[in-house]
Amino acid sequence: TMASAGSYAPAEKELKQGGEDSKMDSEEPGDDRRSLRDSMISTDMFPDSLAVFEPCSYVVVGCSAISGNHWCGQLVLASSSSSDADNHNENSAKLSIIQKVDHVTGVTDVEFAGRTKTPLLLASGDNGIIQCWQTSGNDKTPIVPTPACALHGHGDIITSLSVARSFGTENAEKKQSGDCGTALLSSSWDRTIKLWDLAASAVAVSSWNGHPDHVSQVKWSGLDPCTFASGGKGGYVLHWDTRQKDPTGGIRLDSGVECTAIDTHPTLGHVLLYGTSEGVVREVDMRAWKPKKDDTVATHGQAVTCLRYSPDGRRVASAAEDNTLVVVQSIMAASGKQDDAKSSGSEKGTTKDGTAANSCQTLNDLVSAIEWTRPLREGASSLLFSAWDKSVRARAA
Repeated sequence: TMASAGSYAPAEKELKQGGEDSKMDSEEPGDDRRSLRDSMISTDMFPDSLAVFEPCSYVVVGCSAISGNHWCGQLVLASSSSSDADNHNENSAKLSIIQKVDHVTGVTDVEFAGRTKTPLLLASGDNGIIQCWQTSGNDKTPIVPTPACALHGHGDIITSLSVARSFGTENAEKKQSGDCGTALLSSSWDRTIKLWDLAASAVAVSSWNGHPDHVSQVKWSGLDPCTFASGGKGGYVLHWDTRQKDPTGGIRLDSGVECTAIDTHPTLGHVLLYGTSEGVVREVDMRAWKPKKDDTVATHGQAVTCLRYSPDGRRVASAAEDNTLVVVQSIMAASGKQDDAKSSGSEKGTTKDGTAANSCQTLNDLVSAIEWTRPLREGASSLLFSAWDKSVRARAA
């Protein structure tokens, strides 16, 4: 079923979320009230992507820069450990660089895969190839990547990677820890989405061609091991089943509007989050695909660059080309489709540990990627984000 998003009223060009209890605490450019408490590492190139491997608290940052007349890249491997801050509310992860690895082309996305303490490290490039490294470690360097193989199959720039997590009740412990599987999805400017079985072959096992233009991002379902979502330049947001050739549902945005980022809800299999070239972030119920005026989570002043659900699905972090970074409540959570605010311990815009549920900050440069860590303690997560000022920060959120 394909629905049109044309019934949406034009989004106001201001940063907001509906409701009196959803007002955001704004921060002016250069305001260091939060940034002074961030843990930060610096990169040599412009960071464009992030991935976290929870079992070992590894972080990889994909970076790119112009060298002469071509793009080159670098992977920054770091650790994310619990902060030793004395302040109860300052519970952000502490970042520290382990090592840096050169990449032959610009890096478009990064991921971890595998179910061991030595995961596969994946990086896609603007040459249409996915590079794979097998990792190992020793007492001096906890994660050491060794080139393993390259995945060929796309005919243009690869835009995103998504690795399926562990599924099923028998893997509940692994799923909770953020453990990674070996089923990889990749999207590309060649208008295709490909499925790779990293445990069996270096050749794509399936391919889909439902987008009329560049595919911007692909994301596995948070619950169903056979479904995924994608968004693209042609204004389509689509839902797929690996057992079928064509999309199982979707919406088409207004003419000229692109889907620039997507994410799937970690605990509600029917909920999808997407951002647009107009700066709008919306949640949609994929069981009906009926656009609603009240499904706008946040509105930025320019195109959305990245977005992510928090691990519990209660909050959404999004960023845009106007240098804004926003953390707001999920509409699905706020409307009671998950546990209500009282049972979660949060009320009137605060989380269980007292930090602000809704916040907005205007940074000095564009935020290019967002990830969350699992709670360091009950009710507390850390938000990781990279920016084009060549920084990666961890913040209590």
